[in-house]
Amino acid sequence: MLLDENIKGQLKEYFKNITRPIVFHTKNTNDKMNEFLNEIITLNENLKIEKDDNLDCRDNSFEIFDGNTATGIVFSGIPGGHEFNSFILAILSIFGLGEKLTQSQIDLVKDIHDKINIDVFISLSCTFCPDVVQSLNRIALVNKNIRVNTIDGNEYIDEVREKRVMASPSLYINNKFVTSGAQSTDKLIDIIRGRHD
Repeated sequence: MLLDENIKGQLKEYFKNITRPIVFHTKNTNDKMNEFLNEIITLNENLKIEKDDNLDCRDNSFEIFDGNTATGIVFSGIPGGHEFNSFILAILSIFGLGEKLTQSQIDLVKDIHDKINIDVFISLSCTFCPDVVQSLNRIALVNKNIRVNTIDGNEYIDEVREKRVMASPSLYINNKFVTSGAQSTDKLIDIIRGRHD
């Protein structure tokens, strides 16, 4: 058991807002990830898991689908620590809950027409990371051209060393390093648009 009963009770209340199927498409997940997701899906009958080894992401990852539609929100490694809230908010945001982008931000994001893959390397103990991850996830939900993969650097040490990731969070757009550290939502939108306008 990864979640205590108090947390499960709170999540069941939040998850009453999940009124249609939300599916976690998984790729080559390990036992701990399977245990984590299997605990989550017990909290609402609309939560499901589907194995998808053709998913375009790293092993031990999952993408959140709204029914049959990809949301563009991917987690590589268990979203624990500070990122647990990011994971829960990603689900609730699908139903319009939690913090939202402003209309002007939405307009800017919708104006992005290139396919963009954003990798954000995080540490589960990083206090700056959740704000960046949650902003990027909200951005992904607005524009289907944008895909955001939150990566627990401790689970992908070889890749972190290869890319010489030195700080959390570190952002890569289409495999190219862009920036690291705390960023506002407006700054993140500017970064994405600036590299693809």
